[in-house]
Amino acid sequence: RFMPRSLRVQETAVRKAVFHCLDRDGIVEDYLGTFGMPVKGMYGIGQWMVRLLDTENYPLMLNEETTTQADVEAYEQALEEWQSISMSAIPDYSLDVEEAVRLLEENGWTMNQNGQPYEDGIRYKRLENGQMIGLEMTVQIPANMREVLEKHWQPYMEQAGMGLRLEDRGIWDLADSYRRDSILDCDMVLVGEDFTDKFRLNGGYMAMEERDGAEEPTPLEDLTARIDAMSAEVYRTELMDLQGFIRKWLDLQIELAETVPVIPLYSNVYFDFYETELRDYRIEEYLGWGNAIVAAWLGEAETETELEQELPDTE
Repeated sequence: RFMPRSLRVQETAVRKAVFHCLDRDGIVEDYLGTFGMPVKGMYGIGQWMVRLLDTENYPLMLNEETTTQADVEAYEQALEEWQSISMSAIPDYSLDVEEAVRLLEENGWTMNQNGQPYEDGIRYKRLENGQMIGLEMTVQIPANMREVLEKHWQPYMEQAGMGLRLEDRGIWDLADSYRRDSILDCDMVLVGEDFTDKFRLNGGYMAMEERDGAEEPTPLEDLTARIDAMSAEVYRTELMDLQGFIRKWLDLQIELAETVPVIPLYSNVYFDFYETELRDYRIEEYLGWGNAIVAAWLGEAETETELEQELPDTE
């Protein structure tokens, strides 16, 4: 996640350039193997919104025996609208150093530290107040990710003219950096995010904390406040307005991808292993194993067909 008070990451072009220098597929393969998948936004691959958008089937049924012609027409219109909603609408960023260079040069990052035309090393830019600023980025990371980031991120950043200093931090320090947007000693922080069925972005996307003095909000702080407002609007959707919720949730994911206040890396993949005697253990229908286990019970399947029906679909 980019830190909203860092001068280096205020421009959308810079954040996109950083994204284009990240080899997410390589990180997932080396760090997680088959226990993770790259994602395009702030979501987990097992969330119901994602699973619902993976199918073209409209999630609401129509009882043709008890509905009027007007109901049928409204249903058909809703069905047509539903089929136009797709996860493919979320922009994605591939590893593309040339595109990163183009974005930086178009936005004025064309100097060296002496104000001369850029040739190599770190790119600099002169701000409106005359200050020269360079793209020497500092990111706070968990120590166990250093090796994969040195391999799948750092070299591409250097090719584009951006430095990347990896600063090892403990999990509590990372969480504190994530919550406190006023921290100035880093440009990015690498943390994880959990989601619930109700969906509300947490951590740095909540309202800006009160600060001493009369500091003007930075462009990235303004963006963060707008993202938080969109997140709240998704959260407050009427309970029965499924299509409205999905549409607003997707709009939020598109806005996140287009403005890049955060770079999504991957979603973890979890597996549950249990004896076949554990029946009706439907983890996908609950918020966690602690809730799912309450509805489960022990018993032997009477037939092989019955056992197959009990096991979840893994396709």
